[in-house]
Amino acid sequence: MTHSSNDRFAQAARAVAIQPPVIPIVGEWTRDNPGTLSLGQGVVGWGPPETAYEGIE
Repeated sequence: MTHSSNDRFAQAARAVAIQPPVIPIVGEWTRDNPGTLSLGQGVVGWGPPETAYEGIE
C-alpha cells in the first residue's frame, strides 16, 4: 500500500492504478475532434457502396 504523511488512509497500489471510466474519455475525444460521430446513442448502419457489388456480379 502507498501512504504519504499527508494521507489519513493508505491507498492500495492496485486501486491507484485503475484506469478512469472510458465513457468520459471517449466523450472528451468526441468534443476535441469536430465532426466525430458519437456512438453513444447508436448510429444508423449503411450497406456497402454499389461499387462493392460490381466485383461480385
